[in-house]
Amino acid sequence: MWIDPDWLEEKCDECVCALCFGVMVEPASACVEVHSFCRGCYVKALVGQKKCPACRRPVADESKLARNRQLEGIIGKLRLRCEHGEKREEAGGPPAAKRAKLEPAASMTVQALRKELRQRGLKTPGTKPELVARLEEDRQQGAGKQG
Repeated sequence: MWIDPDWLEEKCDECVCALCFGVMVEPASACVEVHSFCRGCYVKALVGQKKCPACRRPVADESKLARNRQLEGIIGKLRLRCEHGEKREEAGGPPAAKRAKLEPAASMTVQALRKELRQRGLKTPGTKPELVARLEEDRQQGAGKQG
């Protein structure tokens, strides 16, 4: 799943893969300098040459890729902004304060969305907008059952 860094609420240059230019998915490293890239991007880069794409130092094969857990933690806490919410406000929709009450899932981190979806027994793969929609739909169905 590729995420455009421009969708982030706050800029995070160290979270961007230098190979695909998206927010890193499963950040991994194999060189002594700990240059990190998406695991998939790194594996593709190692085909044909066993060198780090950043510093060109020799690295072992893909079986030696190490997860960058610190970077995973940072990425897990990133918040995405919703371009549709901004357009809605510009078009005369509810202000951000009221929108937060109408769409609370939209302000959650991807990690928090997945946690709540798992607690509800729902599938967790997908983009943030897909996760938000899935959670909102389940919340609405739950409210309809109670009322």
